[in-house]
Amino acid sequence: MYLETLILFFSTFIFPFLSLPHVRLYVDPDLPRKYKLGDDIEALIPLGFVSGFLAWIFSTFLTSGFQPRWDLSNPIAIGFGIGLGIILHLLYLLHLLHKRSGEQLKTIKLRNLDKSIVEMAIKCGGVLSPLHLVKELGITIEEAIDSLERLVKLGEEKMFG
Repeated sequence: MYLETLILFFSTFIFPFLSLPHVRLYVDPDLPRKYKLGDDIEALIPLGFVSGFLAWIFSTFLTSGFQPRWDLSNPIAIGFGIGLGIILHLLYLLHLLHKRSGEQLKTIKLRNLDKSIVEMAIKCGGVLSPLHLVKELGITIEEAIDSLERLVKLGEEKMFG
């Protein structure tokens, strides 16, 4: 009986916890711009305590030996699972937003680097070495080589295919 109740709880918790953030990002693609990650994480600390308290109450209810006249453990397990999944989906949503904002920052950095490299190539007559990039842009030699190889590959793809 307890195993079935725990399975119901976890299965009803996992579905809203994992699916709601993806649905919210699909419906509102501008969501990463609306959240300030530092402020929202601090606001979720009390939410974590409340959800932990509710999970503790639920677990003590399951293990207390309380025997009502009718079996309420399955509906309560479903209710707590859905409730905690909805409440805690914000934590997973913030994780996804943080990951997405990191990818966007990396993309912006690469675009700015590509723009600088193209401007330097125009000034130098189309001939650049990694050392030019290291000296002018202040990047490492590995970043310079990777950037030049990436631009050459992009140029080849546009020319041949």
